[in-house]
Amino acid sequence: MAGKRKSKGVSKDLKSTLKRSEVLTAIQRILDEALQRLDNRYTKNSEKIQWSRIVAQAASASAALLRDEDLDQLTERVKRLEEAKK
Repeated sequence: MAGKRKSKGVSKDLKSTLKRSEVLTAIQRILDEALQRLDNRYTKNSEKIQWSRIVAQAASASAALLRDEDLDQLTERVKRLEEAKK
């Protein structure tokens, strides 16, 4: 891995190649797992608190990602409208 720097165990090249859809898919898998753990009656209450925090963080991350995507789409739309106006 010469020339590829790592940050927290993830290659920087990998970070730059992830698409929003892939990140949203990963977040969905995390949410599915967390919700299964929360629904499991054998999960300890202390673990349920931890899983609920994971759900809150994953939901926040996906909302921020979707908000960024909406802003990108709006920016592109404004650019197209400005070009059409000229």
